[in-house]
Amino acid sequence: MIVAGERSGDLFGARLALALRERLQNPELFGCGGEAMRQAGVDTVVDAHRLTMIGITEVIGGLPRAYRAFHALLAEVDRRRPRLAVLIDFPDFNLRLAKQLKKRGIRVVYFVSPQVWAWRKGQLRQLKARIDKMLCIFDFEEAIYREAGIPVQYVGHPLVDLVRPSLTREQFFGRMGLDPAAATMATSQCCRAS
Repeated sequence: MIVAGERSGDLFGARLALALRERLQNPELFGCGGEAMRQAGVDTVVDAHRLTMIGITEVIGGLPRAYRAFHALLAEVDRRRPRLAVLIDFPDFNLRLAKQLKKRGIRVVYFVSPQVWAWRKGQLRQLKARIDKMLCIFDFEEAIYREAGIPVQYVGHPLVDLVRPSLTREQFFGRMGLDPAAATMATSQCCRAS
């Protein structure tokens, strides 16, 4: 079972599905995802687009949809009895799902960990109780989970393999009017409203 509720998770889930198909003989893959996972051969019993909600009005209006999707996944879990569930990001949904999966004796691997280092440190207790292994995409996350007693492995960021530059360094610098021999640094600033 693979569950992804966002576009990036759909891409990561599709890559996982393709890798599993290369290594295992005819795996039966189902779960929640989008077009990328469907193209990779995952039976998406719940379309991830049904779960996408932004803003308070969308969340309130979308709760019944999320509730139905959650229970549709659990019904499929009870019918198919997967040996393993891989939950990708989407923590508000997937942590609740993990709790139900553990009650059913299904092993749970969580890929793309919730950013407990930035907020919601209380999720560490939930994760410890609900998952069997955390797969981290940032190297510094490994120590956080290890200290919390959660089995963890750093696997790297999947976008490293997906994103390729379309210009060489020299081409980019030339277009921007910069010296390609000069040392450079990029910064990003993220702001949250209080």
